[in-house]
Amino acid sequence: MRKLLFSAAVMACAPHWVLAQALTSDPSVTVRPVDYLSAFGSAKVQTKPNPKSATSTPLSPEQALQLALLKQPALFIQPYAPSQERAEIQAAFTQLTHSVYRDWIEAVTAQQSLGTVREVHEAAQTAAELAQRMVQAGNWSKVPLLQAQVLASSTATQVAQAQVQAFSAREKLLRRLGLWGSQVNIDLPQQLPKLPDAPQPWADSENLALHNKLELSTAAFNARLAQAKVNPSDVLETQNTMMEATTPLTVPTLKTLEIGHLSAPTLPRNRASTNPVLINAATEQAHADMLAANTRSQAREAWFRYRTAWDLARHQRVSPSPWQPPCKKKPNCATTACCKALGTCWPAPAPGSTASTP
Repeated sequence: MRKLLFSAAVMACAPHWVLAQALTSDPSVTVRPVDYLSAFGSAKVQTKPNPKSATSTPLSPEQALQLALLKQPALFIQPYAPSQERAEIQAAFTQLTHSVYRDWIEAVTAQQSLGTVREVHEAAQTAAELAQRMVQAGNWSKVPLLQAQVLASSTATQVAQAQVQAFSAREKLLRRLGLWGSQVNIDLPQQLPKLPDAPQPWADSENLALHNKLELSTAAFNARLAQAKVNPSDVLETQNTMMEATTPLTVPTLKTLEIGHLSAPTLPRNRASTNPVLINAATEQAHADMLAANTRSQAREAWFRYRTAWDLARHQRVSPSPWQPPCKKKPNCATTACCKALGTCWPAPAPGSTASTP
């Protein structure tokens, strides 16, 4: 009998096993190699990104969410699903949407930052080459040359670190979408979407968070169910007794900031309730109240973080980049690329010498 059951299980799982084998060890499946460009090479072309196909369309966050949903059959609501199941699926769908959008934003941001760091590195390399020629011509001392070489080396390190961050962010997005093989050849936008002209208002964010908190609905339902089994006046009496028991803790002492001398409050013997149903009702109500307070606090904190992030993004958009300070246009200033790379105008050539440019 056991052999028959085992054979039936093997036959039922055979198609899935073949599919798993194809996904893991099929030699006919083309696996895309990992592209790696060293940031410390002498050729500048090594720091430039790979050219994109002209016919490729960048992956939008909506398309990313669609790809992720295709790998999550449990997040599709059946037509006759009960309300509790629909609420649970909706909560899981909201969490997946947040994760996909966050990973997409991080991947695009890392790619955009990598492009900026590469441009800075190329400018630093140009500045170092120009400094080398100026020193060879006898127009400059070795101090500007050392400064340019140090800056070029530092920016090369930043390129290597930015490459790791961009690659990791991209792979995290691919893992979220469940893509592999030739499917990983997706193109991301070169930059994030345009910043909104105004941030989202606070409006009624706390109540919205309470409405979308599935655990809070369950806790409130359990609290109402537990309180329906007892007299409301008994629950209020239990809460008042707890308040009176904690009164000694509010008396100031010389050891206010020390906790070693404190002990848990003890209920009065003549007012303590031994009814487990009453204790459970008070516990469930306190749990629901704490969960609601935490949800409201998280909503306020999330909106404050969002508002600060919008302010920072707007400030960075309207303010000049620290990598590109305005050149003072001195008479003996070197090329604009050198000024951008070093963050200042280069020193004037030595008296009596003729500045040469490459």
